[in-house]
Amino acid sequence: MLKDALAHSCRFICDSTNIVVFSFFTKKNTPQPRAELKRTTAKGAASGHARDAKSGGDSRADTSQDSSPPAFAELSILSEVSSFGGASFEIDHAAGERHPAVEEAAMLHANDQSAAASVVLEEVVPGEDLGASAARAWGMLFELYQRLGRRESFEALALKYAARFETSPPAWMGPTAGAVLAPTASGKKAALVLTGSLDAGAAEQLAQLSQLAAANANARLDLARLGDADNDGCTLLLNGFRQIRKNRNEIAVSGADRLIELLARKIVVGQRENEQSWLLLLELYQRQARHDEYEDAAVNYAITFEVSPPAWETPKSKPVVAAALERQETAEGDPHGEEGYPLEGEIVSATADAFASLQSYGEGMATVTIDTSNLSRIDFVSAGQLLNTVSRLQLAGKHVRICGLSHLVLGLFEILGIAQMAEIHLRRN
Repeated sequence: MLKDALAHSCRFICDSTNIVVFSFFTKKNTPQPRAELKRTTAKGAASGHARDAKSGGDSRADTSQDSSPPAFAELSILSEVSSFGGASFEIDHAAGERHPAVEEAAMLHANDQSAAASVVLEEVVPGEDLGASAARAWGMLFELYQRLGRRESFEALALKYAARFETSPPAWMGPTAGAVLAPTASGKKAALVLTGSLDAGAAEQLAQLSQLAAANANARLDLARLGDADNDGCTLLLNGFRQIRKNRNEIAVSGADRLIELLARKIVVGQRENEQSWLLLLELYQRQARHDEYEDAAVNYAITFEVSPPAWETPKSKPVVAAALERQETAEGDPHGEEGYPLEGEIVSATADAFASLQSYGEGMATVTIDTSNLSRIDFVSAGQLLNTVSRLQLAGKHVRICGLSHLVLGLFEILGIAQMAEIHLRRN
């Protein structure tokens, strides 16, 4: 199963200045020019993947054993060697060994194979001695059951957990819903976050747009992390906006300036192509109440396609300004007043500049907090791009905190090396 999970994953995550090399499942004493991928199975593989533990008193090292309750805030660490901007650094090992079933399940989940991931973990939880991986394995299986809507399996596992560790198990929270997020208790807006390229591949996410707007009066669409857009993707997003209007609902749009910038580069006055990109650009100008830019683009649209442009309609709600939104959500969300930069929903196929806004967000900060409390899944490629960004922040002398992580996402972050470069706080259950 792990072979299938990795079949479409990249060995290297690259942008114009960075190459990060990932090494899975085996410890290498010296940096290698290429990563070696090895298939592991849930059973009988631990002996072939033993890692020497380094001493040094790392307070974040996971030293839990199956004989005591897994502390769900503990960490286990993987050794990695990364290269960034011409500078190499080696990430320290922590004491303990991660069970291969945990690694395999993390990769399967990242590849959107949650059912297969649950099968891998069911083979070792609760029967096998998981050592330092106990917290991660139990936590991941609880989360997978919730994601898959398997409440009976969750409750049965909870009974086994309580009997074995004599402490309360996590509570059932219900299945996740892809990129559609329910509002938090603090009233934070439910959000659909688009990353990577706005193209035909975004159809599944955008199909949920009108549903999100209908279910949440404070729904928000985040476009700040898009790296590209084409005519097919513009058609999908336009149709989503039209359906929302037809249903007499509303959705706030943040990060619109990013998509406006992308679309403005693609349209050429007099060239009768990419009409949906033109129309989406007009829609965004209107939603952002940028009347002058709308008028200029409308005239150019009429010249190019020899038809009348859509009529200007005054937006019903004020445009969302990114900085104001961040301040508002920070004030409303985290009880400590430090919610941070949000990663939400499912992040897949992120491009090299997908996390550029995170880099900008961290400017002028000594500590950069990333809020993943509403992040349900991030794929291998996108996590690699996030690793590049965290590397930049770290090399700039910043302390990175990642809060609200699920066990499933943390499992991937440990494999790629993100967990070694940041202060980690698991999601509260």
